Amino acid sequence: MSLDDRPLAESRRILLQVMTEEKATNFQTEPAGNGVKRITNIGQDPWLIKEPAGTVTFKRSDAAQLRVVPLDHAGYPLEPIGAASQIALQPTIIYYLIQP
Repeated sequence: MSLDDRPLAESRRILLQVMTEEKATNFQTEPAGNGVKRITNIGQDPWLIKEPAGTVTFKRSDAAQLRVVPLDHAGYPLEPIGAASQIALQPTIIYYLIQP
């Protein structure tokens, strides 16, 4: 998402948010017929997420000049990891700041 109200093709501050499957610890279901499941235990904290995996490619002409900074779960920056032309997703990161 653009953080400076410009279109993504022109934005100078982009937030990339990566999401995967999630569920509460001990969440359980049982078959309820016709391919439907019934929740038998809504679970509890902590929530478990499937680790993100893959690569995100930016096709902008300036992608190699845009740096990628992973953010922790509170939004604080960590060490930059490279250019936006190819972003290798990290298993513990769900937010990335992309900027010059």
